Amino acid sequence: MKISKKCQLSAAILLLIFVSSSLSLAEEVKGECSSDAGDESCSFKEPSGVYGSEHPRELSNDENYYGCRIWIAESSIEGAGLGVYSGAAIKSGQMVGEPDIVIPLVDPDKRIWSPIHEYTWNGELLDDMFFENSFVAEGFSPGLGAQPNCHMGLNNIRMSLTSSTDNSGLHRSRDPAVGSFSQRYNYAKVAEKDISAGEEIFINYGEHWFEEREYLVGVIPFQDDFERSDRIGRRIFFDVDTLPTDIWDTICNISEPRLQRALPTKAKYYKEIMSKYNGSTARASCPNSIRSPQWLKENGYCVDRLYAAKSTIPGAGRGAFAKSALKEGEIVTISPVIHFGIDQIPIKEQYRGEDEDEHIFFQNTRGMQLLLNYAFSRDDSDVFLAPYAPVVNFINHNTRGPPNVAIRWSSSKYHQQKFLKLSSTQLLKKKSGLMIEYVALRKIEKDEEIFIDYGESWVNAWKEHLENFEPSNDSNNYVASFEFSSLHGNEPIRTLEEQQTNPYPSSLQTACYYAVNHDPTVYKFIKETGTVEIQTNWISSPPDSECLFPCSVLSRSSNSQERNKRKIYSLNSQPEQYTVEVAPLTNEYQPYPCLMRKK
Repeated sequence: MKISKKCQLSAAILLLIFVSSSLSLAEEVKGECSSDAGDESCSFKEPSGVYGSEHPRELSNDENYYGCRIWIAESSIEGAGLGVYSGAAIKSGQMVGEPDIVIPLVDPDKRIWSPIHEYTWNGELLDDMFFENSFVAEGFSPGLGAQPNCHMGLNNIRMSLTSSTDNSGLHRSRDPAVGSFSQRYNYAKVAEKDISAGEEIFINYGEHWFEEREYLVGVIPFQDDFERSDRIGRRIFFDVDTLPTDIWDTICNISEPRLQRALPTKAKYYKEIMSKYNGSTARASCPNSIRSPQWLKENGYCVDRLYAAKSTIPGAGRGAFAKSALKEGEIVTISPVIHFGIDQIPIKEQYRGEDEDEHIFFQNTRGMQLLLNYAFSRDDSDVFLAPYAPVVNFINHNTRGPPNVAIRWSSSKYHQQKFLKLSSTQLLKKKSGLMIEYVALRKIEKDEEIFIDYGESWVNAWKEHLENFEPSNDSNNYVASFEFSSLHGNEPIRTLEEQQTNPYPSSLQTACYYAVNHDPTVYKFIKETGTVEIQTNWISSPPDSECLFPCSVLSRSSNSQERNKRKIYSLNSQPEQYTVEVAPLTNEYQPYPCLMRKK
């Protein structure tokens, strides 16, 4: 099967973020143009099916499984497919694996089901994405943002707030490659707690993810349920041998359904939970969630041999580089792929009807999803394959010579070879199952950039694009938010009055972080416009509970004496207080806590 990389150019929207206490200010660029989850959580049955012989191991901090820090192998959650494992002990707060790229999906048509949406995060990952979407904001983070499963009692990593956004020095007035790659990268994953070597990595999908899919996965215990089960175990531990069975059955039967799933079927099992799992019913529910080095070597595959940095190819953005020397014929890395259809690529024109809840689509296409540039397909196929493994989406085509790596169908036991015999319609009903591997065509030196052949179709499309490239109207005046920040980051945000004589570039827009659940005594709701007027102080970073909204600065003030008296630190010497008018987002699928509506 000949696989080629298909090409599409589009533009993205960026943010320059300034920050304040209950609000932070931002400059937003006007643009042009969900996870490997299992069918069910581990649950308590009988001891033979719950408490395996392979229980958690205590490992030293410097232990590193065979020189590899990140592995993929069968998940410890039954029916969850592949999982990700740490090959080294990681302390709480440390970065886990390599940072991810984030590929935005602009207003995808959610009327058409596709597996790709099971692997994306909504705008809570990138709150500025709500400014470039009218209805749906999603981001595909194909490394540790897509591979880990979720266990609500064992989640051990989280998304970091640190990230990078830039165009790799390119500008839309002169560079044809602008818009061909995602400008969002360095999205790190951070350990929420100490992680043992060999432990499966879990990331929190959110309770809503399981609530929305309860008809598929059943009732899944949440973290609070496992913690309540642990407390019950500690209270009755010394009485488990004498506790009548009917009393325990009554306790289980009167408990909420999620707590029922967290409780062991018999009280006496708490003794084993205490001795083997340090009293953690969550850990006991998945006894193989920490694997031995030998098990990972026999059943897993290392996905920790690449890192991302600026590409050696001019205009290519970032690329993938080898962490160590690789031999000819050696498997560089391995990646599962998500199967999705061509109907996910066009961005359809759509708008909100007269009724606020009415969502109308047109057949007209206003652009193509950037995801197209990160997927493989054949010219005669309607099926696209999106790799999701650390760093593989940074691998470029070498325009200056032959590739040093080739892709092929994986020889892994997890690769579903039988899927290749399915029709496109049948394959698109499968969420995943196909896998590819990247093989060294020659000896590769440490820190050498990795290249593959995107295929003849891509080469011809890129050549045609270079020949026909014309900058968009007014592109010479375009200013990206991150560039504006580097030049003007120390300046106060301009008020509406100041912008009459000193306007921001047309590509920028002010935006504010705002906590929807503010004390109503500190803000004024303007019924006629649906906006909120509020006074707020400037601080260095927004709290997690706040959401990004369009806003206008009405006024600002600076009281040096009061500031010195209260020892207020002001980032970049910004004035202490702003009065702003915050407008609601029109995005239909903004996170629930961000709904700014007057009750």
